[in-house]
Parts: sequence; structure tokens; C-alpha cells
Amino acid sequence: MPRPCSTNGLLLAGVLVTTIGLGLAAIATLGIPRHWTTFVVGIALLLAGAVRAAVRGRRPDAGAS
Repeated sequence: MPRPCSTNGLLLAGVLVTTIGLGLAAIATLGIPRHWTTFVVGIALLLAGAVRAAVRGRRPDAGAS
């Protein structure tokens, strides 16, 4: 049975956008070359996904949910 849409998705989106914005501001402030921006954003998304999976307590062998 599908769950009703909750605010957790919106909160996660807000955290991701804020984190990426802070990362981009740090890149601009520190003068890091623009070609590293994609790498930094990718790492931020991977970390966010790992944190989300850890918070949910999902097992790697649990399959798709």
C-alpha cells in the first residue's frame, strides 16, 4: 500500500539545495577552478544519499523499496 506523500522529501530537497549552494559559494570564495564544481556536487549528493540510507536503516541487500 503506497504511503501518502510526506514532508520528508521536501526537507531532503531543501537540505540538498542548501548544501550545494554552500558548496558553490565556498568554491567561488576559495577560487577553486569551475571544473571541480561537478565533482564537488557529485560527492555532496553521494554523501546525502549515504546519510539518508543510514538514517532509514536500509540494508544493502534489502532490494528496491
